[in-house]
Amino acid sequence: SPDILSKIANEKNASLCFAVAQHPNTPTFALDKLAFHKSRDVRLAVAQNPNTTIHTLVALSKKRRGCFHVRQSAIKALIDKDSEKAGAALAEFVSSDEPTAPRFIFLLNSLCPSEFLEQHAN
Repeated sequence: SPDILSKIANEKNASLCFAVAQHPNTPTFALDKLAFHKSRDVRLAVAQNPNTTIHTLVALSKKRRGCFHVRQSAIKALIDKDSEKAGAALAEFVSSDEPTAPRFIFLLNSLCPSEFLEQHAN
């Protein structure tokens, strides 16, 4: 039940939290809490859970060292749920001045905000 899943989400055991983050009946407030779990796998499962809120996906898409796959999954989910917020998250994801494949692909994508294109025209 959602109540049991919520109680388990408060556990420190990463394996239990991972299972809760993957479960399709986990309530959004439990996923919001698990989005800040220390385990990358738990955060990744939260980003991939269809019940995760847009607010939580935006938080997961923010820059964090060593969390490339979490950020990538959160942005993919945002594209499906809210393309405008996904565009802003993508812009932050590729905001480095170094030429990278994700940055190049983003500049060619229709979700790329015009402000980002103007700033990175050169």
